Amino acid sequence: MFHQILFEIIRSKNDFSGYTGLIFVGYGDSEIYPRLIPVHIADVVDDKLRYYIDEQMSGTVSDSNSGIIRPFAQTDVIDTILSGVDPTLDSIYMENFGSLLKKYNDAILSNIGVEHEVLRTQIQGLNTKSIIDEFINLNNQIRNERYIVPLMNAVSSLSKEDLAEMAESLIYLTYLKRRITFAEENVGGPVDVAIISKGDGFIWIKRKHYFNPELNSHFFNTYLKK
Repeated sequence: MFHQILFEIIRSKNDFSGYTGLIFVGYGDSEIYPRLIPVHIADVVDDKLRYYIDEQMSGTVSDSNSGIIRPFAQTDVIDTILSGVDPTLDSIYMENFGSLLKKYNDAILSNIGVEHEVLRTQIQGLNTKSIIDEFINLNNQIRNERYIVPLMNAVSSLSKEDLAEMAESLIYLTYLKRRITFAEENVGGPVDVAIISKGDGFIWIKRKHYFNPELNSHFFNTYLKK
């Protein structure tokens, strides 16, 4: 039984706390449209690598899906731009709404006399969770119609150069927020930008270098002499 439990833990996707993420993006030999495949890689057990494909974050451009944006690592800023509201703030709104709804019911109960026991029982039996879920679904629908869909429609029609600039801007905004709020910086520094297209393949748009060539002319003089 212990071996079985250990085996289930090892093969479980929920036990990937120390994983490294790799993201494969591009075209297969027989693919017309690009794909994005995130892979979570953990440790090695018995000479076998532990990994799994994150299907939830995978993406494929198709005839019915003309644009995809997938944020990774610190995603709060990009999620805010995509959805129109900060995810942490959105979660706080939902918690506050549920708390206020409960206080509202309690206030009604406190004003009902003990002689109305049937009414008190009915109010206490109200399913507030269904109301909260309806509120969340309504907000998600509005967010999707007014923010996400218009943005994705615009993304699907952008040129390659504009897409590269957009990607760099999203990363830089994430870095800028971390810097001005003194939060933990996992995203920052010079941003590498590349475009992968079916015709041109992999093309660097912007790439940081080991050193500034203008400040290290002696390196090239030595290198050329060899």
